[in-house]
Amino acid sequence: MLTEQESREFLALLLGFQLATHASGRQLGALFQVSFKTMCRWLIAAREQEAIRLIHCRTDHIRSAVEKMNALDTTEGVYATIVRHAQADAKLAALHGLKARTETAN
Repeated sequence: MLTEQESREFLALLLGFQLATHASGRQLGALFQVSFKTMCRWLIAAREQEAIRLIHCRTDHIRSAVEKMNALDTTEGVYATIVRHAQADAKLAALHGLKARTETAN
């Protein structure tokens, strides 16, 4: 289980990623292989700054992926490209491409 502080940090990271990419809860759920319902619950908790019960095996891969994508955005500004996608499918494809890029970089 994540501590209350770890839970808040994870949720803040996730919400920051959503706001930076303008991704929907459905898109983030698909990107990170989490159900839409779970992702929405997490995003609501993040907005309300609540700590919720989370387990490492559900969150560690998401934290790692978001941190790598944030680092890439810092150096290359990749989120600006993602934000410009008006179609949901195109945005999700761009998010998957970015995530795959960070996975192959290591």
